[in-house]
Amino acid sequence: MHTWGFGNDGQLGHGDRNSLNTPKKVHFDSSVKKVGCGGGHTGLLTNEGELYLMGRGRDGQLGRGSKVESIAAGRAVPTLVDDF
Repeated sequence: MHTWGFGNDGQLGHGDRNSLNTPKKVHFDSSVKKVGCGGGHTGLLTNEGELYLMGRGRDGQLGRGSKVESIAAGRAVPTLVDDF
């Protein structure tokens, strides 16, 4: 899978918060079946049915339930949603 575009919230999944003008491969070991993108987050569904999210989570976008997320708590790499 490759991502590019606005990356200030870590939603591109490259471990940083950089924006990219050209596609770059995301280092991810699982096969991705589906991708969903939001304003500041990205979701990956694997062939095994696992859900990974990355990016901004302060409004609940990362699927962490009642866990409080600060502005700095965004995930810049795909992170497994264990409550799924």
